[in-house]
Amino acid sequence: MINLAQQIKDVAYGEIGELKLKKYFKDKWDYQIIKYEDKNAIHDFHVTINDKKYLIELKNRRINHYKYSTTMVGKNKIIEGRRRMVTDGIDGVIYVWCYNDGFYYWLDNDNCDERGKKQYYFSYGGNTSRGDNDKPLCYIYTKHLLPLHQLHLN
Repeated sequence: MINLAQQIKDVAYGEIGELKLKKYFKDKWDYQIIKYEDKNAIHDFHVTINDKKYLIELKNRRINHYKYSTTMVGKNKIIEGRRRMVTDGIDGVIYVWCYNDGFYYWLDNDNCDERGKKQYYFSYGGNTSRGDNDKPLCYIYTKHLLPLHQLHLN
């Protein structure tokens, strides 16, 4: 059974994370990331930097980044991001996690396939605190996440 109260808290927490991320990109690099208004959009934001186009997916976590050996995003986000790299000229997808101890990221781009074999795997899982059913996920090893301030997209 879906825990509606937890879901409402999670949505509010996510909206706060989105505001923090937009501010971070603006303050740190003077980039304006643009939120997709379509509620059915696969990714949260997009940004163009030096004529390169990136998608951004934000995940908010109420833990420190090193608590678990992996973190997860929907497999559909990985598949769609890679499809758009081929069909729409997207240069990469920046997956960002807002943890208690800061922003961390993992960049999926055209050279990710070879290194990716050691950085993630696909399996099934879900958020049990909300009563979610298992779904296809991509588990990324947290040792491969980098602090967001180290992101260089020139």
